[in-house]
Amino acid sequence: MNKLYKKIVCFTLGFGLLVSLCGCGSNTPKVQSEGMKRVGSLNVEEAAIYTDDSEKEDVIETYSSADGLCVIERYPTYYDVSLDYEKGEPAEVGKAYAQTILEAVPGFADNFEPYLHENIRGAFNGRKINYDALEERIKTLINSLPEDYRDEVISFAKTLSQGEADYSEDGNAEDGNAEDGNAEDGNAEDDHAEDDHAEDGHAEDGYAEDGRLSYIEALTMQIIPDALRPTACSALSLGGEKTVSGKRISIRNLEWNTGSNNQMTKIHAVTHMKKGENSITTVGILGLLDIITAVNDDGVMIAILDVGSKEELPFVYNDKKCYTFEIRYALEHFDNAKEAGEYLVGESGDFTWCNNLLCTDEKDAFCCENATKEVAATGKARSVLRTTESELMEGLAWDSPDALCIVNSFATKGNQDGFTGAESNITRFVKYNKWVKEKDKFSIADAKGLVAREVVDQFVVSNVHNSGNVHTVIVDYATGKIHVAFTKGDHADDIPVFWEVGTY
Repeated sequence: MNKLYKKIVCFTLGFGLLVSLCGCGSNTPKVQSEGMKRVGSLNVEEAAIYTDDSEKEDVIETYSSADGLCVIERYPTYYDVSLDYEKGEPAEVGKAYAQTILEAVPGFADNFEPYLHENIRGAFNGRKINYDALEERIKTLINSLPEDYRDEVISFAKTLSQGEADYSEDGNAEDGNAEDGNAEDGNAEDDHAEDDHAEDGHAEDGYAEDGRLSYIEALTMQIIPDALRPTACSALSLGGEKTVSGKRISIRNLEWNTGSNNQMTKIHAVTHMKKGENSITTVGILGLLDIITAVNDDGVMIAILDVGSKEELPFVYNDKKCYTFEIRYALEHFDNAKEAGEYLVGESGDFTWCNNLLCTDEKDAFCCENATKEVAATGKARSVLRTTESELMEGLAWDSPDALCIVNSFATKGNQDGFTGAESNITRFVKYNKWVKEKDKFSIADAKGLVAREVVDQFVVSNVHNSGNVHTVIVDYATGKIHVAFTKGDHADDIPVFWEVGTY
């Protein structure tokens, strides 16, 4: 594939890192680092020894809602959650989930509430926080959810906040194009100097760092990627020609803010949404009903990766959709990656942010390069379903025809360039290309080894598996097994431990 590239990416590893895009066209500035820096070895001292199998942890405690709609098993590293939509309505499941969390994890708010406020402050980027505008934004986006999801999320929030506040469906913004955010970085621009609410909240049922989750806070936690942002991730899908088994292997690294005290690493969760033929297994955070990384019972795997926009545009939320719940819809309604990907690309104009989505099944691998309609209208970006055969932007080289790589930039020819000037994107893409090219066929053990080649805790180089990693998920289409490495503490281990968390 893509044999018409005129330029290549130059890659050098030594005591430091030198990466450049070599001559990406006359109008594109050359990108290179400051040069070689002596920072020690980029690689772990000894190669990791993995097997194709992953161990399973033993259950410590089990909790169940009175109606049996939610069961939470606590393992040493993560929580395993089963939600039974076959025996209860969405609102009942949402209520049961919140009730079981309150019983199983009494300190849940101690972890999630400060983390949520850190994300809110980050979105406003030092400006005075207009909580009324934020609440309006959240309720408008929640109201945009399909009815079943909306009922579930509202019921969950009411129960988790222990009954406070009634939800009003007419709480939408008069002008959903309010300039209370920025399409690129989520920074709030609508400061409303006349707003006299204190920065630590404005009502008992509003936003307040008081050691408990209020109703609006419990709603906000469900749509952080849609309303506040951001994630930084990478993904790789190896087709049958590149695997020992002859079946696809898909890998995703999630990089996300885990909180100032690494709160999110304390509440990792694998959630089984039982809906008969529409069942899903998600890998994410306890209490979340949206999708970060997930695979359905047909093997369709979808994972989110942030992209952003180079255009300084207002954040638009009226008549918009939460893409993390649109992913959930796609997983529940499509049994193959192509149709799921086409659906999500088709809906992307109505998303709040530009993003990439890994979308694979046993047969195919795609990247949904999703541009909002506002960004697309500038002519700088477009929505497209990228395949292994898509022509890449000039200067970007990929040498393995049966493998697809995704970082935090669009990659198709003519789309928005998030590589130029972004060393992290360049470096990770080049490393993946080198590592995949140098090996004929990969086993699951080899796939694990891809994220155990480099020293994680470094801040002057860009690593594939770095200090911001939250989890790494490997889906083996030969066995249906899902292998996950969960980060615990302040950064990922150089050689992460993978656990088998079930099958799709």
